Amino acid sequence: MISLNASNENKDNSYLRNLCVVYFFYIILEGAFRKWFIPSLSIEVLLIRDLFVIFIITQGILKKSYNFNSILEKSLIYWTFLVLIWLVMQLNLKDTVIGVFFIGFRFWVLYFWLSVLIFRIYQNFDEIDDFFIKIVYTIFPISILVLIQHYLPIDHIINTQVGGGTVFTVANNIVRVTGPFSFTAGFGEYVSFITPFFLYFILERKKKASFLIKTIFIFSFASCIIVSGSRTIILTSFVMILISLILNKKSKNYIANFFILFIILFLCYLIFERAIDASIVRFESVNESFIFRIYDTILPEAKTWEGYTTLGRGIGLGSNMSSYFTTNYFFLGEHEVDKIINEGGLLGIFFYVFKIIMSFYFIMRSKKIYKQHETALPLYFSLYLANILLLHQITTQVTVHAFAFLAIGFMILLINIYPKDN
Repeated sequence: MISLNASNENKDNSYLRNLCVVYFFYIILEGAFRKWFIPSLSIEVLLIRDLFVIFIITQGILKKSYNFNSILEKSLIYWTFLVLIWLVMQLNLKDTVIGVFFIGFRFWVLYFWLSVLIFRIYQNFDEIDDFFIKIVYTIFPISILVLIQHYLPIDHIINTQVGGGTVFTVANNIVRVTGPFSFTAGFGEYVSFITPFFLYFILERKKKASFLIKTIFIFSFASCIIVSGSRTIILTSFVMILISLILNKKSKNYIANFFILFIILFLCYLIFERAIDASIVRFESVNESFIFRIYDTILPEAKTWEGYTTLGRGIGLGSNMSSYFTTNYFFLGEHEVDKIINEGGLLGIFFYVFKIIMSFYFIMRSKKIYKQHETALPLYFSLYLANILLLHQITTQVTVHAFAFLAIGFMILLINIYPKDN
């Protein structure tokens, strides 16, 4: 088990913690700037975020928040040099452009350092609880925004996507909402990311919220799911809620929470009949089995192995950001596993296997914490993280990537902070 760094316990890391909170809100708002306020500076907005992450990491180094004697930081140093060596070889042998070189480093290495820093700068649960509540509170204004988007015409400026691309619809000219994010994928990732925190806030948090606050936030959360028009959001959220009800069946407030949830969902059914009907149409129009889709997403396609090379075609080449330097980024594969194997070759296979092992480890550790400390938050979060690491395009889509590495930092923290506090 990776233990919390004892040398940091007497340090005031509030400055770094505040920077991480600012980073989270930047993720929330950057899409709004890219599509509504300064669309001509879309790539610059992303570069500012990367520079800010580099600044946070640099501050962590200067304040000696990292523990470079730990196996965690040592492993990350080895990974950093390994990816750099691989990138240099690809730059020379595969004729990849220098821009893709930096994009590859960004997606495969840079944000890992932010994840580790998040783990290092929190010493007790009260500190991390404060961050979690800030995250949960964003769902109220975002739910209002997506409701407005849902009822406005698809060609309204508020439904604009970055670059003026095609606006996706659910059915019958009903828009697939994006919230403040660049695309539907960003909003979907936000809902998935916030779900474990929402369940913790409603079901487990020791500082209980009032009945009114709980009702407002359950309604906000349900609204985001219902108007999303996304099969993935609807099904995964339903599964997570079902798991939470099973895990918390011994809770004193179990019946009350279940009753509140049932009443609000029933009200949502009456209020959002239009959105529900559109989602039903979307479900019926898709012939592909959801289980088959998961299977197809986890395993590499046959053509990935047919075009396989040991060195790969270029780390970073499959990301959306590489479209500024090449037109071939989309042809590395539709799914994450295909893209990272095509990008990194043998190193891509290692990276994907590592993600499988990491997902399994986090789930096993979280199950142990649930049994020992009767808290399901780490388990909720480990299930979400396994989902995003194996099924979502974290090395492709910039918002998904941002949430993924923020989640990795939280996950490392959660599997270590409970044994320390209890």
